Amino acid sequence: MDGGLHVYGLCVDCNNLGSLYDGAYSNMANGLHGLWAQTLGLRLPAQLTLPAITVKPGGVVRSILIGFAGLAPHIRTQHPELAAALHHRDLSAVLPEGLRLCLALARGLTARITSGIGGTFLFGPPLDGKPPGIMSLAQAYFPPMAWHLAPTDRSLLDLQGWADVSSWLAYDPDIEVPRPTLVRSLPPVVHPLHDPYQADDWLELVSFDATEIVEAIRLPRNLLS
Repeated sequence: MDGGLHVYGLCVDCNNLGSLYDGAYSNMANGLHGLWAQTLGLRLPAQLTLPAITVKPGGVVRSILIGFAGLAPHIRTQHPELAAALHHRDLSAVLPEGLRLCLALARGLTARITSGIGGTFLFGPPLDGKPPGIMSLAQAYFPPMAWHLAPTDRSLLDLQGWADVSSWLAYDPDIEVPRPTLVRSLPPVVHPLHDPYQADDWLELVSFDATEIVEAIRLPRNLLS
């Protein structure tokens, strides 16, 4: 687990492209290390205030989006303008209309990355008259952060208070920004299937042709030390 979760999804050039921004992602992860709640039974506030760190938001989101493009090839086929902008290091890159990139704090000792997938609770507080769920083009739960590239439709992400960080793509990847300028707090979350109190009520819809799922059931507690 030292190197994280892996799939073979990018060519050498694109993989090297992602490495240009992985340092920004690593620095942010290290800055949020202290907020990694490893025990699910610990009662936490709905939002945790982030430490006063400085991050490179443009680099962070490019790192995760390039990784998502390798994890979920349909991102490249459905949204070729985004793929081309990332590939050519275009500073004017934006997410396609109707998509958003959401960020939360991953808690617990599990990890999960997937390509396109949908999920919903069978029961629970209704959202717009139906049980809450999530449709994602790609997702990553790997402490201390969790990410979804998802439609802008209201979903479980809104109920849990995830932050929409789509605007971070507008930042030059080399520019450092103080954390309070970006987002002040994030919700601590665990994937519903990895939550022993909710897993039995969670239903997922996958495509055997298009859905990639890689999971770790127990991460080492010293992962970020």
